[in-house]
Amino acid sequence: MNLGEVISIQIGHYSNFVGTHWWNLQEASFIYDPSKVGTSQIDHDVMFREGMTRNGQVTYTPRLIAFDLKGSLNTLKEEGSLYDAEHLDSQDQVAPWSGSTEKYCAEPALKNEFLRDLEREENEALNPTKREDTVDRRNDATYDATKINKNETQYNLDSEISVWSDFLRTHWHPKSLCIVSEYMHNATFAPFDTFSYGLNIYEKMATEYEDKLHFFIEECDHLQGFHLLTDVYDGFGGIGCKIIEDIRNEFRSKTILNINPFPIINCPVPFSMYQSSSIIAASLDNATLPYRSFYSYFTADHLYDALTEAGRKILSLSTGLPLPIRDDACLTTFLESVNGDLDSVLSCISPGHKEKNLRFSRYVTLRGITTSPTALQENKSASFGGLQYKNNKSVRTLQQFLSKFYPSSLSLCSVINDACNVSAPFPPFFSKYAAHDGNPKTTDENEQKILDTRNIATMTSLESSNGSQNYLKSLLNQAKNISIRRYHQFKENGMEEDTYSEALNNLSNLAETYYGIDNDL
Repeated sequence: MNLGEVISIQIGHYSNFVGTHWWNLQEASFIYDPSKVGTSQIDHDVMFREGMTRNGQVTYTPRLIAFDLKGSLNTLKEEGSLYDAEHLDSQDQVAPWSGSTEKYCAEPALKNEFLRDLEREENEALNPTKREDTVDRRNDATYDATKINKNETQYNLDSEISVWSDFLRTHWHPKSLCIVSEYMHNATFAPFDTFSYGLNIYEKMATEYEDKLHFFIEECDHLQGFHLLTDVYDGFGGIGCKIIEDIRNEFRSKTILNINPFPIINCPVPFSMYQSSSIIAASLDNATLPYRSFYSYFTADHLYDALTEAGRKILSLSTGLPLPIRDDACLTTFLESVNGDLDSVLSCISPGHKEKNLRFSRYVTLRGITTSPTALQENKSASFGGLQYKNNKSVRTLQQFLSKFYPSSLSLCSVINDACNVSAPFPPFFSKYAAHDGNPKTTDENEQKILDTRNIATMTSLESSNGSQNYLKSLLNQAKNISIRRYHQFKENGMEEDTYSEALNNLSNLAETYYGIDNDL
């Protein structure tokens, strides 16, 4: 049962890092083998759309609008490469007047190893009769004949990633990108670093954005709501604020999940933007599965209404990636191993939140818990009904565990059979020969050859807790110490002191909704 579509809006450079990983993870879980059709519980039509080019080529692209600055795309064309790319290129080469012209050419950006392999694989898929002969391919210094499939290859991209498009494997629709041409990416002079800059830019881009938004909305049969990934620490925060206002005014009954990712997460190990965004993306992919799966009865509004009662709109996210379990472990074995403390295998990735909190409510999503060969064979041969029965049984088991050990809070859960596929270009965090507990899976060389760490078990807990109270109080105290009169950018772009004071009052009121549950208050 399709619960309805979700439209995604990515606003800012780091949000596009997270979003790129998220789309890559979803595409990695697509099933192309006809013999495995019906074994997946994930309904990709919730976030992807089917289309067709003028040449009759069927496409499957994200239902997405993404904002970024000029100079942030590197090798990616703003219009993408699926729809009439050659026609668009030829139009760009025609001068709009008959006078003399001068042409200046810049060296094209170089593609990294992953993008080159991706392009080669796509060209061979589209033109199977026009493949280069073996001699030509061996003369290509960038070609490695041992790489049969990019999914089976590990790439060392840490030093090669400068922007999010450097590891984008998913094709986007031409209407997906909104580029802020007035500001340059990584500019040292006149950077896009102020909230009010975004408010002004949105007024100039509103028509373009609304046209693209309604293009995707008009294709939806039953719109569930919106996913917003928003950078809130620069001008994109202003754009995000205006977009949320407009969505609330036009689509009052639709759910808005606004995610504000930060480059630094609660981890003692320093991560690059490419690495940290992958952890956030995998966690979000897991946490949103309840309303993106075939067997769920939870729509997006049902889930978030249950978690945000009494006006508590701030949620935190904890993740177990990957879960510290044996590959052949079942759900019961895993639950017994945590000794009633599910938080022992979870880490909070929301800034300003404690690892252990008193909770109002939580939604636990567990996926890929059973990866033994026997279980996989059962999944291959099971019907939709059989999979649903096994899934319901697992949900009841996990629900009973939560009710027993966390009786003071509302606990809901979902169990998804599909593991999380972390194949390239996801950072190679996980060793091929190491189990999730760090010990060797096997010392047998023949067994090592067939091991697969691309598919891992993960768990997330999306929750309302007093950790949000602590976060809001800290944010409020910092904001009160700022006098906007000292920052001319705010006043020059229309930010008044009364407006700032009103924002502080709203923040204080939101923090008050969490009072009374922290014994330390």
